[in-house]
Amino acid sequence: MVKKLAALAGSAVMLLGAAVPALARYRTSKSDVTVTNVGNAYQINSVSASSNTGYNSLFGKSGWMMTGNASTKAGVFSYANDFTTRVKAPCNCVDDVTVTNVGTAYQTTNVGASSNTGYNHYAGWWLGGVSTGDAGAVSGAESWANIYTTMIGGIAQ
Repeated sequence: MVKKLAALAGSAVMLLGAAVPALARYRTSKSDVTVTNVGNAYQINSVSASSNTGYNSLFGKSGWMMTGNASTKAGVFSYANDFTTRVKAPCNCVDDVTVTNVGTAYQTTNVGASSNTGYNHYAGWWLGGVSTGDAGAVSGAESWANIYTTMIGGIAQ
């Protein structure tokens, strides 16, 4: 009877010796994580800016013309295809996670700004003049496309 118990105990130890490494290996291994990010962007950005102090002309024997300052600011910003993927699990093991992000963007952005202080003209024979103020123009555009953030499971360690 003692021999049978000893043989049974030995078999149990051998079984646990074979099973515990397999269980431990399963819990601590990282398995089958596939992340695919494909981003296509076709962007056209056109920016134009012009400024002048007017179309000035003066005719006559005497006179004066004073114009102000003209200033123009134009800008454009484009941003496309930003992929952020985080895969976390509480036991450092992941089973069969597949993330696929496919982004296609077609963007056309046109920005224009123009300023002047007028179409100035003085036509006289004696004293006279034209005075204008300042001119300013500001124009801007912003484009965003295909911004992906994917977070999969688990507790951050």
